Amino acid sequence: MIKDILVNLAIDDKGDRARDYAISLADKLDAHLTGIAFTYEPALPIMTGTETLSMEYINEQRAENGKAAQRPKANFQKTVGEAGLRSDCYSPNASLGRPEDRRQVREVS
Repeated sequence: MIKDILVNLAIDDKGDRARDYAISLADKLDAHLTGIAFTYEPALPIMTGTETLSMEYINEQRAENGKAAQRPKANFQKTVGEAGLRSDCYSPNASLGRPEDRRQVREVS
C-alpha cells in the first residue's frame, strides 16, 4: 500500500491539479504527503563582449523567485492542515539548465 506521496507544487496561480489530486489520494490512503515548491535560479541570458548583469539585478530576481515559491508552499500547508493530513513541505533551490550549461555569475567592479 502507498504510504508516502511526493508532489511538485505549481508556481503559477492557475490552480494546482496535481496538488489537489495528491491531497485527495493521501486522504483516501492515509498516506504521508510531501510538497515541493522549487525556488529556481534566475535564467541568465548568454552574454557576449563586455555586457554584464549587475549582482543587484540577479539578487532581486532570486528574491522574486523565492517569493514565488512561498505562495504555493503556504497554500499547500494551509490546505493539508485543514484536511488534517500528515505532511511536510520544502522549497529547495533548483536551476533550469543542465549542469554543463550553467554560467558562472561573478560580480564585476
